[in-house]
Amino acid sequence: MENPNQYQNYAQQMDKEKSERLVRKTLYISRRAIWVNILLSILISYVAGYIHTRRWKALGIVVVGTFVFGFLTASENESLEEAVERGITLSPLFGLIGTIDNSLAIRRARQTVANGNVDAPGNQ
Repeated sequence: MENPNQYQNYAQQMDKEKSERLVRKTLYISRRAIWVNILLSILISYVAGYIHTRRWKALGIVVVGTFVFGFLTASENESLEEAVERGITLSPLFGLIGTIDNSLAIRRARQTVANGNVDAPGNQ
């Protein structure tokens, strides 16, 4: 027979590892410079800002949202050139959304660290 405490210990270990990953991620994001995020988003793409902060899930959500928005606003009579032109016209909007999202994430992480709501891994 297997020991029920073994499963409890395993669950506690998984919770601890998840908590430590969250702490490391928060500390990493809090150390990012907002001005670098803005510069990357303006000069390269909003995707560069997400890569800078390593926020993969948020990047996926914004990219999927961009494609869904493109599909919803496309018309049947639109040529490829018109679709590309519309995409170029709307790309600064998505760049602004990505820049604001990443800047707010950096700010939230810094506030979390400043408030003492997060400790260094291993100090919990």
